[in-house]
Amino acid sequence: MSPVILRPRWLLPALVALTLVAPTTPAHAVAPPITEASLEAALRQAARADDPKATLSASRSVAPLGFPMVTVAIEGAYPGTGLYSGVLAKARHFGPHGEDLAELARVSGWHEKAPDARALAELFCRLWRAAETVAPATTPVVTRQGDALVLTVTLVPALSPDDPQEWRVVLPRTGAWTQGPTEPPSGD
Repeated sequence: MSPVILRPRWLLPALVALTLVAPTTPAHAVAPPITEASLEAALRQAARADDPKATLSASRSVAPLGFPMVTVAIEGAYPGTGLYSGVLAKARHFGPHGEDLAELARVSGWHEKAPDARALAELFCRLWRAAETVAPATTPVVTRQGDALVLTVTLVPALSPDDPQEWRVVLPRTGAWTQGPTEPPSGD
């Protein structure tokens, strides 16, 4: 007597269907690390989304606190506009089109050892306040408030340099960061 081999009719179609719908990427896969070239491409894409016909230029530099920085600019844009900047840290992109300043503080260990206040203020301006600069005759200050770092800095708007304003940037150990003037602007 020969052995009986059971071959259910549903087995082969089920295996084929499972192969077709099974994910090809493992659940633990992560995005590839970001490089200066991929950061530039992402910033160019963001600029093109805002102005598809713009002429773009790109530059690379070292940002305050030593981070590699990429900036894409829309040529001929109004001062303080048309700039798309980001820095790289731990193969991740930080800036207005990437991860926020609080996350950069976390991965850089600033809650354990605060960075130089002026360098942090310059970095903040270059990434998030492009139309403003740190007031040269002032001293930015980094303090701790609970589990957060707090940067207090006087900013000078490029188009109205006679109207500096004090800003407060709060970088919590967890959660979202906040930024804004310490006092509402005068209504004159």
